[in-house]
Amino acid sequence: RSESVESSATGEEDSYRELTFATSYSFGAWRLDAGAGLLDYTKLDDFSQRSLYLGGARGLRLGAWHLELGAHGTQLSFGGDVYERNVTAGLMASRVFDGGSRLRAQLRRAKVDGQGLFTGLTGDRTELGVYYDTTWRAWYLGAHTRGEINDSEDSIFATRYVQIGAEARYSLTPLWALNLGAALRRTSRPTETDTLDGWDDDRLALQVGATRALWKQAQLYMRYDVETNDSPVPGFDYDRNRVAVSIEFWY
Repeated sequence: RSESVESSATGEEDSYRELTFATSYSFGAWRLDAGAGLLDYTKLDDFSQRSLYLGGARGLRLGAWHLELGAHGTQLSFGGDVYERNVTAGLMASRVFDGGSRLRAQLRRAKVDGQGLFTGLTGDRTELGVYYDTTWRAWYLGAHTRGEINDSEDSIFATRYVQIGAEARYSLTPLWALNLGAALRRTSRPTETDTLDGWDDDRLALQVGATRALWKQAQLYMRYDVETNDSPVPGFDYDRNRVAVSIEFWY
């Protein structure tokens, strides 16, 4: 991560290590989920992060639809201190159509408990999303729309957003595939203080990438991201680009 002059963080250059772990175990109609994540900066320890979650879900059939009811708890840490704990309940409904296309809808409701200096995060979050994907010859095509209402006690953390996006993947060979993605999000922020009015941010994110299968359960993933956030508030108005290479494996 390079140094920068205009930044909402430190503006200092640093490197970091990131690790994400997730696992699921199914028994009958039930599924148990668990996971953890860490992000460690080399010099800026105060910005290192940790996350833990544990939850479960149960699948149900309703005609042509598959329903999944679940709940999970999450704990988030920043700079070594816990800043948020939340409990989330959700419902996922999905249906597969002739030809292999799929429609999914998801509703989630979270109860948030802010900790320490971030007690203002305490409140409720509601998220709704609709997703559709299909395949055609060597193409995979997907589209989505989703939104969230974040009602935090402190208005500086309260937000509303709505997003639309699409992605496409083309299989060049049995080993290589190309990926394209785009998403447009509008985020609305309420009034923070008596002297600062609320405002809207418009963010455009574009991604191009390629994957290469290494063996049956591993792949090389290369991607280039461009993100532009148009905001009337300095610090929230930015352009960002990133190149990333990763190896992903599962079992």
